[in-house]
Amino acid sequence: MYSLFLVSSILVAFLKPKQELQELTEEKVDHLGDRINDREKALALQDEFIRNIRHEFHAPQTGITSMAETLVESYDKLDSKQLRLGIDTILKSSRRLD
Repeated sequence: MYSLFLVSSILVAFLKPKQELQELTEEKVDHLGDRINDREKALALQDEFIRNIRHEFHAPQTGITSMAETLVESYDKLDSKQLRLGIDTILKSSRRLD
């Protein structure tokens, strides 16, 4: 009986640190996994932000270009009110770039 108790105590003494090490390793893996997920989310947000900035930059530029093309192509056909509206649109769009 004594030898059985001794053997079981030795086994517990050797297995307990390994179990603690395994638990610690699993915690580290979970923590690193969370950090990777956070990094991926941050990169996705960064990409979305850059896409939005590009769109916001190109939106007024597109308005300026298209209105200027329209004015050049149809200059003789437009009355002064339409010309003024086109110029105002170009001015408004160009101010958005500032």
